[in-house]
Amino acid sequence: MRAASRKWANWTLAAVCVLPALAQLTQSQQSAGAKAGNAAAIREADAAFHRGFAASQAGRLEEARAQFAEAVRLAPQIAEGHDALGSVLIALGRSAEAIPELEKAAKQKPRDSTIEGDLARAYTGAGQAAKAIPHFETALKLTNEPENPEFHDSYARALDAAGRRDEALKEFSAEEKLTGPTGEVEDAVGTVYAQMSRWPEAKAAFKRAIDAGTSAVPRIHLSIVLRQEKDLDGALKVMEPAVGGAAPSAEAYPAEAWAEYGRVLAAMGQDESAAQALEQALKENAALPGVAGELAMALQRLGRQEDAIPWFKRALESQPRNGDLLANLGLAMTLTGKAKDALPYLARAAAADPKSATAIKDRGVAHIQLSAFDEAIVDFKAALALDPKDPQLHYDLGLAYKFKDRMDEAAAELVRAGEMDPTLEDPPYTLGILYM
Repeated sequence: MRAASRKWANWTLAAVCVLPALAQLTQSQQSAGAKAGNAAAIREADAAFHRGFAASQAGRLEEARAQFAEAVRLAPQIAEGHDALGSVLIALGRSAEAIPELEKAAKQKPRDSTIEGDLARAYTGAGQAAKAIPHFETALKLTNEPENPEFHDSYARALDAAGRRDEALKEFSAEEKLTGPTGEVEDAVGTVYAQMSRWPEAKAAFKRAIDAGTSAVPRIHLSIVLRQEKDLDGALKVMEPAVGGAAPSAEAYPAEAWAEYGRVLAAMGQDESAAQALEQALKENAALPGVAGELAMALQRLGRQEDAIPWFKRALESQPRNGDLLANLGLAMTLTGKAKDALPYLARAAAADPKSATAIKDRGVAHIQLSAFDEAIVDFKAALALDPKDPQLHYDLGLAYKFKDRMDEAAAELVRAGEMDPTLEDPPYTLGILYM
């Protein structure tokens, strides 16, 4: 956990600041005699802080949090105690909980560069970049060039989230002046360049990240860029070490690595292998967003409609208004003889995307399977109003007319379908039957 390891490297300074403060307060309380009754509490707070500092240095962050919380309880008037507690909460990934502690510290000790920087980091970690940036700026005014890589890293991420990407790149550069090149920072730099559509710089940064570390994340990011550029062979080459054992790069992110590998294979038309990879991703993390739907689509393209249906249903649990998922589930049900069950899903698909002809067309197909030919005609006409150049729709409408014995209208639609796409085999065949 990089945020934790870096922070503790700077905790010696915090300890130097807070321990004299506690000691001084202890002396002042003792000199005032027992009238306030706080001297014992201050000594206990000092001891708790020492224990928390030792635990933090040893990487026992939860123990450190408990000790700093005790120090704050015993001596709530000491700003450094709140700052220590807030900082360890950030390191534990609990930035939202850190904010109130750091706000108290800032109120008790205004314009302190360390506290301002920590408060900024907490807001960044809590996803509140707009609130973080003013505190970063204040910290920079108070300390010309903070010798804390975590400060630069958090500031860069806040600037990126606020859309100030050129400034974010400068902060990442300042961070690497202190740390040297690291895989995580180079990956973040690549992500910023990608958001700016500066693809050559993004790819170069992701490649540096791959060379500098063992995480699968930069491989995934580079693969996404290469897929967008249609360099599928390149994307496959990037992802294979993450899933094939050639490099230990997927240890922390096995599900994400398998998912991206599956997407590359699907884009290459290798749906059998893609389905296996996507299924492996879901074995690693059943809640991985979007993957259940992608697996369902791969299975459907393979003609495995029955296998696809449960995956479509699982995908819809988290995306109940996704028109594509609803339409394809309806189609899979229709193709497996469950047209009646398909109709509610197709109705939801049409409602989710009223401008899409696909769901309405598929509903028409379901109505034909149910011998509801009047309803099918209504659906096909509505779909043609949205997509009049689809020859298959004209054929489907002609077929529905045929089933209703509306032969002239059927013939007109079948002829039109054949003229629009002479490669279609069904229109001339059905016309032949019509004229027998």
